[in-house]
Amino acid sequence: MRSRIREIRKAKGLTLAEVARRVKPEPSTAQTIGRLETGMRTLSVDWLNRIAAALDVEPAELITLPEQADCPLLGEIRRDGRVHSVPTEMIDLRLAAKDPLAIRVAEVQGNFLPGDILICDRVPGDTLHLLDGQDCLVETVDGLCCFGRLFATPNSSVSVATTPPKAKVYRDLKPIWGAKMVMLIRHF
Repeated sequence: MRSRIREIRKAKGLTLAEVARRVKPEPSTAQTIGRLETGMRTLSVDWLNRIAAALDVEPAELITLPEQADCPLLGEIRRDGRVHSVPTEMIDLRLAAKDPLAIRVAEVQGNFLPGDILICDRVPGDTLHLLDGQDCLVETVDGLCCFGRLFATPNSSVSVATTPPKAKVYRDLKPIWGAKMVMLIRHF
């Protein structure tokens, strides 16, 4: 992953100091922005979001993924275990999220296994009702962060049902934000 902060900053005609002053919730320094631009400091998701807001761009615009983002699809596995040819197709391996967040599974969660990485796309809390019935990550005003099947409720709150073997239902949550699961990465 490569940062495009410098490229976008220069295209907008801004200095490091100007970007640093625009960073919120509290201003930064030109040195910090410079280190983030050059990779001398790790570009965390928090910094990515803060700098994107300062530059008035989407966070995804600030990074580029490796050149090899497509993989050729050889075929499909059928019940007999054989791989059957399909028309030529490329599989896009880039993250399928505008505002990505990742969580790692530590213990079995239904179909998710320890070591699985779940990629989620963050959305504002007031739009979570649109994700009713989907696997989501939710953070509440009380600081609870949980993952499970989301259920919208009539009073603008949501409930999250975690998966077996230790199923639990968190009811009437007041979310700050949520994130819809969009990709599963499983290493073998």
